[in-house]
Amino acid sequence: MFKQALERDGKLFSKHKRFRAKRPSEYWLVFLKKHVLKKHREGFSWTRLVFFIPIIVIVLLVYAIVQTEPDSPGWIFFMFFLTIFMFVVFGARLIHLQKRDYVDPNAFDHLAKFIIDVKGDALKNLIAVDLNIAGIEDKDHAMDLALLGLKEKRGLRYAAYQMERYTANIQFKDHSFCSASLYQMALKTTATKRRRSGKTKTKSKRKHKFYYILSLKLSTVAYDLMDTTSLQDFQRPYAISSRTENGYHIIKIKHKEKMLSVTNKITAKQKRKPAIFSEMLAFIFQKNVIVPKATQIT
Repeated sequence: MFKQALERDGKLFSKHKRFRAKRPSEYWLVFLKKHVLKKHREGFSWTRLVFFIPIIVIVLLVYAIVQTEPDSPGWIFFMFFLTIFMFVVFGARLIHLQKRDYVDPNAFDHLAKFIIDVKGDALKNLIAVDLNIAGIEDKDHAMDLALLGLKEKRGLRYAAYQMERYTANIQFKDHSFCSASLYQMALKTTATKRRRSGKTKTKSKRKHKFYYILSLKLSTVAYDLMDTTSLQDFQRPYAISSRTENGYHIIKIKHKEKMLSVTNKITAKQKRKPAIFSEMLAFIFQKNVIVPKATQIT
């Protein structure tokens, strides 16, 4: 049953690049390892081969004619079609590079490690997860430049995008709730300059920001919350906000990470890191932002 669900869900995820479900923690660890945390390589594609077949056939046909009739102008046609073929190959490669999805497996590794850390405390060992590895540079994820304080001018253009990469909702055995989320923002800057020779050069660069957010909903009967004034002393390395309503303390911890590039594999440095969400959770308890009433020191 486990393998069948994994295969079925994997097909849906590969097709839509998004999947949402409530599954046991062990299931999510296997799913992430199989479909997200692996290194994405550009392998053999039958679709691309079919696309190039007509051009390959023409080149080979012209070459055969040239071989049988050396004095014919076939060499000209052969070089012409060979040049076209090279342009198509390099053009396809360029388009592929420009359409990168910018999915960083290091960011998803934090989720996998957090699931490992909390799986023993999750109610019925079930965790609801929403994953999204679609390309971020899509019109559905576009941001208003005015909200970012950016204004285009001659020779300088911007394009900003934001999307939620994942969120994991967990109910613990003490009936408290936890949500671990990742939001990614990408800013593309395109600069166009005219050289003295009259030629125009266009160059694009990207910046990425990752926002890790841990939200907690804890019962006021079981926990005490630090007052807002004292909480202002604990805004580094995280941004922490809180409120109390309807019998619950609601705490949000945010961590921002800036990057100039996104890798396609888990780095050696990341393998040594603990889950950022586990560090957030430990931080608020170590600083007594939240104190369990049963163990509160008077």
